[in-house]
Amino acid sequence: MRLELVDLIDKVLTSPRAELSPDALRLHKAELTAVAIEQVVRAMAAGSLAARERLPSALALCRGAPELWAQATELLELPPLWMSLAWAPQMIAMLYEPHGTVVAPLLQKLTAAYPQVIAFDCL
Repeated sequence: MRLELVDLIDKVLTSPRAELSPDALRLHKAELTAVAIEQVVRAMAAGSLAARERLPSALALCRGAPELWAQATELLELPPLWMSLAWAPQMIAMLYEPHGTVVAPLLQKLTAAYPQVIAFDCL
């Protein structure tokens, strides 16, 4: 159900013929983005492997929404660490972008828990 909501939000945000007017879309974009990120992360916390595959897309939504960075950082504490292991290389690359602050605490925890994996990704 969570991922269906994320799909619907994605449709609204990316559709050239969105149901919302451009002004309304601009007003609600941050809210819709926050909901999408939250639903992906909460689905991961519930054990959804399909949600785990959407983590990079959810993190990419943060790129244009600095007002969501603190909330996204907190949400990333919910899922078990192993759920984000596969995306360590992408998250390391994110550190070079402004929204890399979102994943920095998660990468620190991954490094403490799985040092060999993170070291291998950095080579």
